[in-house]
Amino acid sequence: MAGASARRRSWLFATACGLSLFTANSALAQAADSQILEEVVVTGSRIRGVEAVGSNIVAIGREEVVSSGATSTADLLKKAPQVLGLGASETATSAQNGAANVTRGVGINLRGVGSNATLLLWNGRRFPSAGTQGQFTDPAVIPTLALERVEVVADGASAIYGSDAVAGVVNLILRKNFTGAEAYARYGSADSYDDKSAGLLLGTGWGGGSIMAAVDYNQHGALRGVDREFYSSDLRSRGGSDLRANMCFPGNIVVGGVFYAIPGAGVTPATAGALSPNTRNLCDNFRRQDIIPEQERASFVMSATQDIGDRVRVFAEGYYSNREFALTGQGQTAALTVPASNPFFVRPPGTTGGVTVNYDFTPSFGNPAVEGYALSYDVVGGVEVKLVGDWRAEAYASRGRSADAVRRRTNINTAAANAALARTDPATTLNLFGGGSLSPALVSELSNGQFIIKAHSGLTVYSAQVDGSLFDLPGGRVRLAAGAEYREESLTGILFAGSSVAPTTTANDVSREVKALYAELFVPIVGDDNALPFVQRLDLSIAGRYEEYSDFGETSNPKVGLTWTIVEGLQARASYGRSFRAPSLGEVDPRSSGFGLYGDTLPDAGGATSFGIGIAGGNGDLQPEEAKTWSAGF
Repeated sequence: MAGASARRRSWLFATACGLSLFTANSALAQAADSQILEEVVVTGSRIRGVEAVGSNIVAIGREEVVSSGATSTADLLKKAPQVLGLGASETATSAQNGAANVTRGVGINLRGVGSNATLLLWNGRRFPSAGTQGQFTDPAVIPTLALERVEVVADGASAIYGSDAVAGVVNLILRKNFTGAEAYARYGSADSYDDKSAGLLLGTGWGGGSIMAAVDYNQHGALRGVDREFYSSDLRSRGGSDLRANMCFPGNIVVGGVFYAIPGAGVTPATAGALSPNTRNLCDNFRRQDIIPEQERASFVMSATQDIGDRVRVFAEGYYSNREFALTGQGQTAALTVPASNPFFVRPPGTTGGVTVNYDFTPSFGNPAVEGYALSYDVVGGVEVKLVGDWRAEAYASRGRSADAVRRRTNINTAAANAALARTDPATTLNLFGGGSLSPALVSELSNGQFIIKAHSGLTVYSAQVDGSLFDLPGGRVRLAAGAEYREESLTGILFAGSSVAPTTTANDVSREVKALYAELFVPIVGDDNALPFVQRLDLSIAGRYEEYSDFGETSNPKVGLTWTIVEGLQARASYGRSFRAPSLGEVDPRSSGFGLYGDTLPDAGGATSFGIGIAGGNGDLQPEEAKTWSAGF
């Protein structure tokens, strides 16, 4: 039952924080003896022990992660006010690249600029892109049980991290130096819907080393549109428009842009006089689809470190996630032109020109089943070295891949439908004017259209960085971080269209190389030793990044930040910089992005709907999006 009368039931077999079998009271206590981990890197800065100057950081700590009750990292991030629910999600397949989300993943969208303008990191490192077009990154691949904290910088940060950080950065930071075990189990249900999840975290440490591993499983059923009264395209009862489709059964005859509703019992040449102009059959096909698809996801993450002597530490990290989904679509509809030779042909009285019928095949075909999967992994290996003084060096290599696929095999075969309309034998000809179901032979002939996409995204990164102190000022130590990065990105895919008896295939294979140099300078102008009235601290940050792309050239992006501590508890901040977003590989490859021609029903200016044809594919002439970003606050 929907609406106010809906009853929600929830049983928690364990709280969100898990059933602690053995826990360490302070996970960082073991790190106290290690100088390498005394200072951490905070999101928005490359310098250890320095907060992002001039930018506001929203931090979600372990306690908040636990108390949120979120069943996935994606659900956790939605609780941040800077994250908008537009774009790729389990339910969204329209606005802001949602149409590219055929595998129903989740993208993070800071400030509503778009999920492809938000850079998602894990432990400060990039994820491989997700989706069949590689246009977003799904945070749900990291189990919430493995998160120590989440840091959000809702400010342009391309000078620090490069492309995609136009709207800001979200960094998922793993738990480290955890000893013991945690487990949780959860089950919840609502009317016609249920959700269950479970997870296990294990960790241990030894002299100079530690390891942590977590596994998470989540499964929920499908929530059907017919099970929720509010899920409708007729919004008149709520003060909106009637957006019901005119692709119905019985259908609508369209001649010269004028609609004629076909009666429920059908229409024949003998009864054509009963047709009335400017009448339509309207149907709420929207309700036939799943609001939320059935999904099953399993994720694993691991982190390990080991000291080698007093100056060297090696580390390894990685995750693996696999998600499978199944959903019921809206149905199969088409706008087909009927030739006059069709034995069932009907022309409304007083009309000339071609006759088109907007028709819904779903009563004969059944609702289409869509299924697919999304697999993602990333493996990182690196080394940290103590140099002279407080200087540190870090180098790592990472390799990540994602594989996405979606399959729908009961599409309308338009070529076969046109051929069936052109026949003259009533026993085998397609009749769009009748009120009955199609014959089994026609259903078999016309419902073998297919839409299958398989894609693989790849990301390989080699990175090296040093950071440390240059000299002392009265306000403190001037510190510098500088580094270089090399990335290889790739996107391959294949689209199977047409029909299962006459398939057509379109393949794409694109890649790019990115070389980057960056530096960041932290200048403490006023500190504890030279504090002034109403100027307790004054910190300046200057950062810059140069990148060279193999496909569209060079870009340089600076950023300046200033933080002024006026008195204890009152701080003012400001930042200015340039950011950019390189077009994704799918956006610049003409054979990517669901390449082909598509029909769609779109709203007209008058509130009605019309059927149209759109072309999809990448644009090789795209250039990077550029932005000048500034922020100020206290």
